[in-house]
Amino acid sequence: MNAERLLEESKTIAVVLPLGAPVVDTQEALLLACGLKKLGKQVSIEHSQAPLEAPSPNERTFVVSLKGLAPRVARLRYEKDAKDLKLYFTLSRGELFPEALSLQLQNQADLTIIVGDQPLERNNTQTQLLAASMLSAREAKHPLLNLLRSQEDPQARLLGMALSQLEYISRLDLYLIALREEHLRSIHLEHKNLPLLIPELRGSFGDQSSYLFLFDSPLGAQGVLWSSSPHLRKKFHDMGGGQQKGFWTLLRPTPLSSEKIKHAFLS
Repeated sequence: MNAERLLEESKTIAVVLPLGAPVVDTQEALLLACGLKKLGKQVSIEHSQAPLEAPSPNERTFVVSLKGLAPRVARLRYEKDAKDLKLYFTLSRGELFPEALSLQLQNQADLTIIVGDQPLERNNTQTQLLAASMLSAREAKHPLLNLLRSQEDPQARLLGMALSQLEYISRLDLYLIALREEHLRSIHLEHKNLPLLIPELRGSFGDQSSYLFLFDSPLGAQGVLWSSSPHLRKKFHDMGGGQQKGFWTLLRPTPLSSEKIKHAFLS
């Protein structure tokens, strides 16, 4: 079964990261989860140290959730002995209140997607099962984006195109998406639909981050920024004027290309 069909037919999908994963792997996991949720999948992001093997039919997965705290989790570690397991969540700021903590029993995943350097244990007697139930992030990403861009739902097509161009600027905690006219024509949409994606991106990547769309049009390069940072909003507005309302800044058409605006904004 090819990767695209496997993604289509799986209902419950686990995206697995190594403990202490670098930022690039974490962003890849968030991107995959964002796209999979848009396809209606039940998605979890999990962490593991051991090489992954095919799941036993007797396995049961419990999920410990810290609701709304993902942007403030700085480190995660665990201790395990013969009887007990302890999870340690280190927050960069603020407190943990009991109502933010939950424990739930999760259905066993139909598919596991491995992000990062964790090896896939394929060379054993369970090769056929593993081939059907595991994908690497590299194997899953492009089929997932293709699936999104082929949906009847215009927002799914737009999200697929946006995720294919997504760039994370860690020093600004900024997600940047630069699109050209041909990108939008290929999915039969217009640039006016782009701001509708920002609430969805915030729900997947976090409210503390900033989101910038840049796009070239016949009128010139334009852009829209959503950011809780007054500094970023002012910098973007000062580049060419435009409208500001709350956390939103809309850049008026400018003769500069979106690539030049991107370079100026990031410098």
